[in-house]
Amino acid sequence: MDQRYLAGESSILEDTVAPPREANSPVAWSRPISATRHRTAGRCGGRSDLRTMSLGQGDWRRAWRVGLVLVALLPLLAGCNPSTPSDDVIRDASLPKPRLRLQFEPPLVANSIATDEVRFSDRATAAGLQFTYYNDVAAGNLYLPEALGGGAAAFDFDLDGWCDVYLANGRTLPAIGPQHEHRDALFRNANGTFRDITEAAQLFEFDYSHGCAIGDFNADGFDDLLVANLGQPRLFVNQGDGTFQEKVVECFSERESFWTGPLFVDLNRDGLEDLLVASYVDWDYDSELEIYEHGPGYPSPGMFAGGPYLALENMGDGRFEDRTQAWGFTAPTKCLGISAVDLDHDLIPEVYIANDAIANACYTTGDGQRINNKVTNATRHSSIPVLARDSGSGPYWQDIGEKSGTAGAADGLNEASMCVTLADFTRNGWTDIFVTNYFMKKNTLYANKGDLSFRDVSRSVRLDVAGRPFVSFGAVPIDFNLDGWWDVFVANGHVLGPKAPLHQMPCQVLLNSAGIFTDISNVAGDFFQEQGLGRCVVTLDPDNRGLPDVLVTYCDRPVSLVRHTVPAGRSWLCLEVVDPQHRPLTGGRLELVYPDRTLVIPWTAGGSYIGESQKRWSLGIADAEAMPTVRVHWPDGLVDTWESLEPQVIWRLTPGRSQDISL
Repeated sequence: MDQRYLAGESSILEDTVAPPREANSPVAWSRPISATRHRTAGRCGGRSDLRTMSLGQGDWRRAWRVGLVLVALLPLLAGCNPSTPSDDVIRDASLPKPRLRLQFEPPLVANSIATDEVRFSDRATAAGLQFTYYNDVAAGNLYLPEALGGGAAAFDFDLDGWCDVYLANGRTLPAIGPQHEHRDALFRNANGTFRDITEAAQLFEFDYSHGCAIGDFNADGFDDLLVANLGQPRLFVNQGDGTFQEKVVECFSERESFWTGPLFVDLNRDGLEDLLVASYVDWDYDSELEIYEHGPGYPSPGMFAGGPYLALENMGDGRFEDRTQAWGFTAPTKCLGISAVDLDHDLIPEVYIANDAIANACYTTGDGQRINNKVTNATRHSSIPVLARDSGSGPYWQDIGEKSGTAGAADGLNEASMCVTLADFTRNGWTDIFVTNYFMKKNTLYANKGDLSFRDVSRSVRLDVAGRPFVSFGAVPIDFNLDGWWDVFVANGHVLGPKAPLHQMPCQVLLNSAGIFTDISNVAGDFFQEQGLGRCVVTLDPDNRGLPDVLVTYCDRPVSLVRHTVPAGRSWLCLEVVDPQHRPLTGGRLELVYPDRTLVIPWTAGGSYIGESQKRWSLGIADAEAMPTVRVHWPDGLVDTWESLEPQVIWRLTPGRSQDISL
């Protein structure tokens, strides 16, 4: 793509978030397709006629001009049941009301930003990572699962110090009966070079797979795999000897659905990771197709009812019990992104769901439990609530999406969300939520105000300009220019069908310059001139250089492993955390403490578009900043601090100890 649209007024967001609390203050812890499967696009509940525009593959200027007209019509075209804005916001009444002050300045132009030293290039083939998702696109079928593609997970499955990669794969459709031609793949990393060891690892996953997640449910120190499939999820137990063994979970076979979003997370705070799986829609092979200007295409999610959740309690003896109803995961979902993260610094994770065409969900336990975090080195607190395991005891999870301001756009309308990405994008000490959305529906940044309430600041930070011309899927935070601000890498690709115009799209890299995002892809290397049906994006450090690469999956081409060059003269910190007792870490956080501010790096589970990134974080140190103090909040209440960690080193932090693991 040779045109990026950077024009328009820019604004600097100020005073939209509460300042971080002081360290010593209290904090809130199958059948053949029927010839009659078709419908006219734009029916109420669908994605509207925005998708019927007849645009040339490269005519992005015309797309933008048409888009400006259509933006005004979005409230009328957004569907039948828009969410209603709510004044019932979870907020401390004693806090001052947030203000939004706009400071206008001339439009940013990509070439004016110092990016001359940063270029992105695809090195997947050179690294031995050769894989293409098989979605079984057959002329005329247009089965909805074909459009979703598969996720990826980056983790060190054999604990040899090198990050490996798991890639979900499709199969022949209809997915009825066994097949052994296509299966998910595990690539082992040895010194930065990947090799397919799926057969040797005894990973026999032959379903039509979408999402994948990493966790250690049996607390043996070796990460296990949870895969969401069309049909039933599957759990693969890491044996610690280079192989996996599938664990039969009765609830899986009893609850077949269009599963997309798997997650390992301790839902009842008993110290064991439970299983949470979210689905997409109630679809079947005889579902109608949409009819667009170019002809038949994939059906819209608005044509279908939402699918179910499945929440399973880990009983600690190899058994799982269904707690979906008891724990409150009862609402329908259309999940394409799922993540667990502590959003209010109470060391208890929330669960955020990015839903397609319905309101997004933000689940919290809402039990009011709080602890005090006194920041002293290696101080343990015993007051963190831990719930006993009896008869499914556990907190009742409630969706506060509308109350928190994270259910949809600032105008109260639902969006069509594809992924959830979590980072301190505003550098205010709280974890913000970045959500990708559908064509002509801006990507959204929810700024965290610190009390489980958020504000949609997308227009203020110019994400509406960067996102509208695309159908965006996976996204990850990455500080590619090492200035200490989290930038965003986004994968794009349409979902109308192979014959649709604007079907393939390029990836993007969005520069975060002091809180304002600018698409600089046109000056960041030839990689961004390539187009495809981008889906999942995860980060990993495959050769232990201390800086992440970006792995991108597609529906229509081999995966990409994208590396960026490093700006000269910049310093950076690379950190990872490990608990020798193998307890769940989701809900904890890292903090980088400067004299004038504290930045937070949350420990998450899941994220992006149905994938999982390596749990290693690299962030630049701005030229004018001294090296920060590193503070670690462990989920059990332990707080560690480290002064003056050496930059350009990979630091592994464990309770009370730091270790240089650079090669």
